Amino acid sequence: MKKTPLYEQHVNLKGKVVDFGGWALPIEYQGQGILVEHEAVRTAAGLFDVSHMGEVTVKGPDAEKFIQKMIVNDISPMSNFQIYYSPMCYPELVKVIPVKIIA
Repeated sequence: MKKTPLYEQHVNLKGKVVDFGGWALPIEYQGQGILVEHEAVRTAAGLFDVSHMGEVTVKGPDAEKFIQKMIVNDISPMSNFQIYYSPMCYPELVKVIPVKIIA
């Protein structure tokens, strides 16, 4: 199974890790149960690891120009091997998609 960058954190927090489409992901955390987790997210905050949710490679002379058009943040200051998180907005769908960019 593939592991996301948060895998070790899930294990340290006693997450019940299962095969989720080829990815090692937690479905719940020991001693908490789904109702406790639900209440915590509704009253405070929650985190969902989206590292497994898709991958696209953009190459070529206009790659940066294309990415600049697709996402909200400016990627021009990025260096090689940097990771950048940015939302990608779809106003016609009233939807915001989180995106991770690796230069």
